[in-house]
Order: sequence, then C-alpha cells, then structure tokens
Amino acid sequence: MATKTENEKVGLEECLQCHRVPGPGLQHHGEDNKESTSESSMRAWEQTLSRFQYWVLLLALLTLSLQILRFRSSTISDVTTPLARLDFPMTPHPRARTYEGCSSITAAEDRQFEFNITAESTTTKRWQLNDSAVPESRKNLRGDITIDRGSLFQTSDIEVRVVVRSSEGSDLKNVLIHSSDFALDIDYNFQDRSDLCTEVNVLVLLRPWPRRLLDLFDVRTSVFDILFNPLLNWEVNNLIAHTSYGDFTLDTTEPWTDPLITHNVSVSSINGTIFGWFIPDEHLDIRNEHGEIGIFICPRVGINSPFEPKSISISSSSGNIHAETVFKVWPPQSYTHRTTIETVSGQVHAMVPHGSYTNFSSGSGNISCYIEPYGAARPDAVSEIYTTSQSGSFNVYLSSANENSLAGKYNPLLNTVSEHDVGEGKLRLRYPYDWYGEMEARIRHGVLEFDGSSLEDMERGEGYVKAKRGRKGESRMEASVGTGILDVLLGL
Repeated sequence: MATKTENEKVGLEECLQCHRVPGPGLQHHGEDNKESTSESSMRAWEQTLSRFQYWVLLLALLTLSLQILRFRSSTISDVTTPLARLDFPMTPHPRARTYEGCSSITAAEDRQFEFNITAESTTTKRWQLNDSAVPESRKNLRGDITIDRGSLFQTSDIEVRVVVRSSEGSDLKNVLIHSSDFALDIDYNFQDRSDLCTEVNVLVLLRPWPRRLLDLFDVRTSVFDILFNPLLNWEVNNLIAHTSYGDFTLDTTEPWTDPLITHNVSVSSINGTIFGWFIPDEHLDIRNEHGEIGIFICPRVGINSPFEPKSISISSSSGNIHAETVFKVWPPQSYTHRTTIETVSGQVHAMVPHGSYTNFSSGSGNISCYIEPYGAARPDAVSEIYTTSQSGSFNVYLSSANENSLAGKYNPLLNTVSEHDVGEGKLRLRYPYDWYGEMEARIRHGVLEFDGSSLEDMERGEGYVKAKRGRKGESRMEASVGTGILDVLLGL
C-alpha cells in the first residue's frame, strides 16, 4: 500500500469522454488504459460467434432508449392491441457529471492508494470505500466516485486516485482520508459557510487481468455520485452501493467484453437517482426513498454463461420507478425467480419477466405493468401473480407465454394463480388468449366492464362476474375494486 500527496495550483484539465469522467486531475488515466484496450482487441477473435447477439443487445438497448425519449404520458397506450406498449416518462440517463462543480478553484491536492487482493487467502475477500461526511456537508462538498477499468500493467489490483479541489486552500485539510488493508475511508470536517466549495473526485481502477473474485465490494457515500463503468472483468459475490444524495449509475452495456459479474446486488439511495443496466445473476435489490429509479433489466449473455435469477426487488417510498426488461435478448428458458416491485406513493411503470412469483403493490401511486411469462419445467410449477393498491390507477397487461420458451416446456398460463385488488380507483386487466381457467371479478361501488372469449359457465350480476374459460386450464384469477372502475378483458 502506498500513499502520495501533492499540493498544486489549478490548471488541471478535465476528461470529457462520456462514461469515462474520473474528475479533474486524472486525465492520464486514459493513457494508462491504452494497453488494456489493446488487450481487449486481441481477444476479440474469440468472440466472433457471439457478435451477432452482442449487436442485437446493443440495438435493443438503443431502441429502448430512443423509445423512452419519445414517450410522454404514463399509461398503457392501447391495451386492446396484441402487445401492450408502456408509455414511459423520460427515464434518467447517465451524464458525464451530475453535480454542479465549484465555480472558483484556488488549490488542489492529489493522493494515490494501492490495494491488493490475495488470491490464496482463505479469509473473506473484500474491499470497501466509505464516505462518512454528514448530509449537511453537501452545502459545501460535492464530487463523484468512479469505478473503472485500470491498466493491465498497474502494480496493484486496485489503484485509487483522489483529487480534492477547493475554492479555499485551507479547506483541503478538512477532507480526511484514511486507508487500511482492504478499505478507504473519507470524512469531511463540515463548515457551514456559503462562500466555500470543495470537490472530491475518486477514481477506483481495477486491474482487469487476472480476473479477481471478491466476496464483497462495498461503496457507501453520503453526498457523492457513484458510477460503475463497463469492461471491469471482475467477479463479485456481493456488490453493495449506497449514496444518500448523489446519483448512482451502473453501465453494463458491453456484456460480451470483460464484464463485471455480480451475483448479488444491493443499491440504495435516499434522494438521488438510480440508473443503469442491471443483470440479476442471482439477487437484485434496488431501493430509493424519494429519488427516481430508472433501469433496464438485462440477462447474462454469452457462451458458457448460465443465467438463473433468483429474485428481483425494486422499491421506493415516494420516488418513481421505471423498469424495462430487454426481452429481445432474454433467454427463452424456464424461470423460477421472484419479482417484487412496490412503492408507497410513487408512480411505477415496469415490464418484467415472470418466474414463479410476481408482485406489484402501491399505497397511492399509479402503476402500469407488463408481465411476460416463460415456459415452465413442470405442468404444476408454481406461478403466482399479485397486484395490490389502496388507491390510484392500476393497469395490468399479462402477455402470452414467450413462444420460444415453450419448446419442450409447459404453458404456465394453464396453472397460474393471480389476484388483483384496488381499494379506490381504477383497475384495468388484460389477459391473453392462451390463459385458461376460472375467474371472478367484483366491485362494491362503481362500474364493472367485462368481455372475453371462449367463456363457459358464465354468471353475471350486480357488481360481479364469474366465468370459466376453456376446459384445459386450471388457472384461477380474482379481481376486486372497492370504489371506482373495474375493466377486464379476458382472452381477446
């Protein structure tokens, strides 16, 4: 572990490359990475067979991004069409810098730290970066933490460069940095002064080869932004990231080339934005209290890259949630994962793959969701869907099972249990043609609208309807609204 300190005057250039901005004073990082870039190019021939899928994924991501920019409203546009289209409000996108830099800089300090991960160690392999600045310090303090691909020839597994710049030279000493064997701690002696501005840019460089396996990679900050760039070529069992008032971005848009493999991911914020391309290799947990969540849920793709997600959990208090699955490249196989998306009062717009369990819930926010099932390994495989809202508008579109996933498998829509409940508001349900079973819909006060195909044993009365669709399915669906509107289309 080595430490270097240098005080210097302003005159540091900024790197303006998108997704590669480590902060002023670190422009030589791009030069260090030339060897790593060449190394990736040399191995490109090994991925020739996968190039087609790779470009399909990138095209899908680009298409989805362009579509999101076009959308304005927050409802399902035309639920009577064969495939419902969700209209997303503009989803937050990563930017080179999400915070406002200091307008006047008079002094700067550059420090460097090195860490090594011992492959032979039997103890827990971990690395942590912790910013302990109090939330009030964001009045004077700002900055970012960037995790990026380092050089193949750097002397340590993890190289950390910290640049501190301030409008007042005396404030440099108030940024406290301490390093241990497997951690870097940052603190700030906050001074409540409106005329003081200090920036901290932290660049964490991971040596891409040999690939390191960590049990824990933990980054926590109160005020800084966090950015994970692609091409990291590390594997992490548990990735934990938290920023209370900064923004978080995870960029995995180059999945074929030296990806960051994260088995369990937990990302949280209080009032920042969480954005990125997330791969739920095992457990994915994203939480935001008041800030927005805007994510793409992507599969793990590649030769000899098994993909068996276990759980997807997304939640907020009042922040909006925008989650879209890249279905074009989602592997057509059986899934047993559990998906839970919930908010207290935020708006939710989501497209998710259904495994064994899917649950959407809201206190008072509006929800629009598109759910796509996949072929089941057994005819009696567990398949449950639940949506609940105390008040608000709830739009649920359940699609037909993915056609390619049904080869040699069973249609889960023949054995799905689903319940939909809204206390006060509007509940709109659209079920596909290949759903077969029994249904019951009830409303205590309001309007019930219902239509369907291939219905048998239909019973309809004041505020309720019961029916059986087809004879080959054992699915059961219940829908209820206390006060408002209940609109159901079944098999149309």
